[in-house]
Amino acid sequence: MGLRVGLVGCGRWGRHHLATLQTLQEEGHVARLVVCDINPSQLNSVRADGVYHGFERMLESETLDAVAIVTPPETHAALLHLALAHELPVLVEKPFTDDHGQAVEAFHALPATAVVAVGYLLRHHAGLLRLKTMLENDGLGAVHGVRYVRRTRRSKPKDSDPITTLAVHGLDLVTWLYQSPLRTFERVEIEGDERAATVFLSNGSGQDAEVDVAWEATVEQRLVEVTGNEGSVSVDFGTGAFAHRDVGGEVVEELEVTGQPLEAEWRWFLNVAQQGQPCVYPSMDSLLDQSEWLHHHSPR
Repeated sequence: MGLRVGLVGCGRWGRHHLATLQTLQEEGHVARLVVCDINPSQLNSVRADGVYHGFERMLESETLDAVAIVTPPETHAALLHLALAHELPVLVEKPFTDDHGQAVEAFHALPATAVVAVGYLLRHHAGLLRLKTMLENDGLGAVHGVRYVRRTRRSKPKDSDPITTLAVHGLDLVTWLYQSPLRTFERVEIEGDERAATVFLSNGSGQDAEVDVAWEATVEQRLVEVTGNEGSVSVDFGTGAFAHRDVGGEVVEELEVTGQPLEAEWRWFLNVAQQGQPCVYPSMDSLLDQSEWLHHHSPR
């Protein structure tokens, strides 16, 4: 049975969520889809079962099963509070907030029954899930290097910086793949400017990471590389190209994975919402770890 879903925010990325939800509605996973944006122009030509100009009005008028918050980070905590007051499962876009104190307060105030997922969609990418399984089965031996590259031709959004907008996905993948918090990386070096940044991380266990991101790049790049003492894997999370090489650089396995990570994330979230079991994903410790790291190292 499909769920009744509310989408808050119909900007550039909100439209991607909307298109994904429309696909899932056609398949019967979503029974009713309503959207909300405080900017009326964002709702022009929107195909949905209902449109609203305020979140509170949406909550008062609709009986919903789940909500997605796809708005600027500074609005997330307040909107999450409203959704949780109606006991709704919530998918909130990353980063959870750009204010660490606000993040600490919000997460520590979560009801015991809360269902909250933060939108690190690359955790749902088929190629990266395949890589994660390999690491869990020691398929690369001891891992000592993780490299994330996201360089986009898109213009830099107003009032944004490359670390809090682009690098957060890479920082999350570093902790996910290494199963180690950012606070354990004792050496932190950051190079860059308002359009590009490279973050170098290293800890006392011989594990290194590089997160390389940029707006207004000459070419599009979406790449994750992981190196261990028994080989390496590269995943192009744009094309789905997956390559496993042995320690000598010879290809062991090469394939193209299919599927859109945003759609996979939504399928996962709808299932979690339907189950109704308390859930915070990624874990609260992981989310607060990243929030604290950004508080100390981002330019804001």
